[in-house]
Amino acid sequence: MKNFYLRRCNGTLSPVKRTIVLAAAAAHVEVTTLLIPGENDGIEEIEKNKPAHWLSKIDSQIPFHLTRYFPQYKMNLARHTHFYVAQRCGGRQKMA
Repeated sequence: MKNFYLRRCNGTLSPVKRTIVLAAAAAHVEVTTLLIPGENDGIEEIEKNKPAHWLSKIDSQIPFHLTRYFPQYKMNLARHTHFYVAQRCGGRQKMA
């Protein structure tokens, strides 16, 4: 996921995590991850990073949403995220 943030967002994941920690201490926080085919939608990547597990250590009540990518505007990749990929990744996160 670190390479994904550098490649697609021109940044790193650590400031995002730090902001989530700070915000969760003061307000309701929900986290959404956009699953992009070939970028960050691999089961191996989700299992390695375990975002739901990391979030639950901060606050077990933080909702974690996985959303499907659809090609639009400037980021017009060849395909959308298939429903079964989001479903598989979500199921793995529940067990984390």
